Amino acid sequence: MAYDPYGYQTDHEERPPESSAANAALAGVSTVLCLGGALLYGCLCTGLLIVSPPEGENTAVELAGIWHILMAPVWILVFIALWTVGLHSLAKRWWTSAGPNVLTGGGCGCVTWVVMLFVWAALSVALKG
Repeated sequence: MAYDPYGYQTDHEERPPESSAANAALAGVSTVLCLGGALLYGCLCTGLLIVSPPEGENTAVELAGIWHILMAPVWILVFIALWTVGLHSLAKRWWTSAGPNVLTGGGCGCVTWVVMLFVWAALSVALKG
């Protein structure tokens, strides 16, 4: 039988893809940058609200709503980091850290932020009523 370079006519099991150090480094750097950016931005927004709260009589519920609106990018960055780890652990390909993670993480982060905004709005109405 002739040599089959693509492995279509072989009795051997398919080997898992070999992962290089560059693939792991790309996933690791992407995850660290997303989580670091989320932490830095979250700390800055929280510190800003503590140091300089909005003027007027604001209740804790109103301040929580302002904080939640300011924290929208944090949800997105955290979900991008989680999807980067998840996709890289499953596929071990370089492109899982440079595309699908951003799309799925951004989408999941936005959806989660909107759901939490509705939860906050319902809680706000329940506490005021």
